[in-house]
Amino acid sequence: MRETVFTKIVKGEIPCFKLGENENAFAFLDINPVTEGHSLVVPKYPYRNIFDTPENILGDVIVLAKEVAILLKDKLGADGINIVSSNGREANQEIEHLHFHVVPRYKKESLNIWQELRKYQVTETIEDVYKKIKS
Repeated sequence: MRETVFTKIVKGEIPCFKLGENENAFAFLDINPVTEGHSLVVPKYPYRNIFDTPENILGDVIVLAKEVAILLKDKLGADGINIVSSNGREANQEIEHLHFHVVPRYKKESLNIWQELRKYQVTETIEDVYKKIKS
């Protein structure tokens, strides 16, 4: 099996603050949080990204992400949750092991993850893009 920092965490070789797990997924607090309670949910096997991950594994990962989101909302009083996954270098994926960030959001903060993304200027109409996708 290919080793990543996340497989080492799952195997207990690197300590973590574990939040939960199921047959195919593992959840823990991010050591570089952007908000209080920022967590990561990973498959136990190091699939590189969403494209490589079998559907049954992906299902277990997203179910655990939902459980973590509920936990953070209930225990930390989060007002909302962002669940984000970057897939591929061009999407700024830094660790080649699929992972979902579960980021609690609070009314008191000013973090806006969409602000930078909205600066991208689309040159085609939405209809043109739709035609490309459906062709």
